[in-house]
Amino acid sequence: MPDDAVIRPDTAGRDPETGRFGPGNRGGGRPAVSKRIREMAQALGDDAVRGLHELAIDPDVPATVRRAAWSDLLDRGFGKPTVGEPDDDGKQSARLVLTWGDGST
Repeated sequence: MPDDAVIRPDTAGRDPETGRFGPGNRGGGRPAVSKRIREMAQALGDDAVRGLHELAIDPDVPATVRRAAWSDLLDRGFGKPTVGEPDDDGKQSARLVLTWGDGST
């Protein structure tokens, strides 16, 4: 790499030729959120829930927005639903059903 090359943050730790991360550098991931930002967002939580509820019950709001608001409220209140069905041992399993054009499986 030339001495005057600028290393952009999104390429730091990557091989300049392949773009892959070098050994020992996993890179990527979600950027850290500062404690102050997290506290500010949490302080707005009650207002956010009230705002979602207002959207969810407003008949003048498009149905897709109301549905998304209800989904967000339920996810925050009960957690996001899991994928799949528990097997006999209580472990999560996924089931894939393929349906052909004639309706057969």
